[in-house]
Amino acid sequence: MRMKFQHVIDDFIESETSFNAHRQKLSKTTIILAFQDALIEVAEEIHSVDDPDLENKLEEMKQEVLRNTLGRDLETYTVVFPLNLKENSRIPGVFSMPDANFERISEREWEQDYEQPARENDETSLSAFLEESPNDLYESDGMGGVFTFWRMDYDARDHRYALSQVPEIVRLLLSELNFVIWQWTSGIPRPASNERPPNARWSELKEPFIYLIFSQDEYLDYLPYDYELRRGSEGNRRNMDERIERFEQLPGFSVRREELTDVEETIANALVSYQDGITESSIHQSFFAFWRGLEILTQVERGQGKDVVVERALFTLENVTEREFVRRRLKRALDEIEDKRNSLVHEGPHTGISHSHRDTSKLLLDAMLELYFSYYDEDFSNDDFRQLLKYGTMTSQEREAGRDDCERTIEIINRVQQMID
Repeated sequence: MRMKFQHVIDDFIESETSFNAHRQKLSKTTIILAFQDALIEVAEEIHSVDDPDLENKLEEMKQEVLRNTLGRDLETYTVVFPLNLKENSRIPGVFSMPDANFERISEREWEQDYEQPARENDETSLSAFLEESPNDLYESDGMGGVFTFWRMDYDARDHRYALSQVPEIVRLLLSELNFVIWQWTSGIPRPASNERPPNARWSELKEPFIYLIFSQDEYLDYLPYDYELRRGSEGNRRNMDERIERFEQLPGFSVRREELTDVEETIANALVSYQDGITESSIHQSFFAFWRGLEILTQVERGQGKDVVVERALFTLENVTEREFVRRRLKRALDEIEDKRNSLVHEGPHTGISHSHRDTSKLLLDAMLELYFSYYDEDFSNDDFRQLLKYGTMTSQEREAGRDDCERTIEIINRVQQMID
């Protein structure tokens, strides 16, 4: 009954308002709950009235709900979270994104200003979640704390919308950070000792396992992400200073897709796939995530075979690198990777996906992202990239024929122009 009631309200919002969550920075849940509360009040008010003017009452209720939701002013919410990015002098203290900036706060500030007040004022399951989580926020691994703590201010009309958007902003940022840290590595890192099994992920740098949200100094709610254990990840790679400098030069992308060009949306979607692949422990799922990114960036058109994905990605790899990146053990994987993707789709997880297949798909995605970032300032459209990749993978005979066709077309256009003039 309650679900049916919610569907009725949801249909009403769709038909009677111009609601758009991203444009109005408001969650539909907040409107639905406001309507539910208002309808209960109306029902209680008219319960003892013999001849209630129900139509006018409902219209007044509707207008009041819309004023208190769609008509409310934007409010600045503060979202804080722990990130398993260990303290490192080379890591910036502030990250900037198009939708919001977030800054690092001290462990003491996190504990005293945010975590403790949240625990004291939460009436749901926050304390239970933190206690059941395998993550110890104050754990030390001998080289510093596993977590650093971050704060972001975000403007919205309700805290639910803010909590839905901030994780997406963080995810995009981490995808770029992981890209510059791990670009051109063709095998996952291995532990220096036998104290633990080989690392199943390329990167441990994952989205925070929890977010807390505040209005001014008032705790409002928390968003649990998952129960997975986070290991400390400081990005201790060679040339880390250069990698962070590269990171700061990369364009940031809004999570509000309507604000992106077609190319920006394409890159942002591929980066999300990259983040999924580089932090996924399952070889199959990691491979599939990298492949999704390849399909997005290679601009393969409907009806074209999956071999086109590999051809265009391999062409890109060979042209954006100055030295041999495809190790001997990966060359065979290049020949098999297309068939492996098809088998994984049709046959399921029993398909034999090896480390080499996963490594190769990641390496190809590295190359594709490098291509897009290299031409980003050239204002290429998706069609421009499609034509570039299409031309690049043609045979010499096909290119010659294409040039002849272009020259003939230009000649015809010039003649028509002369006739018009």
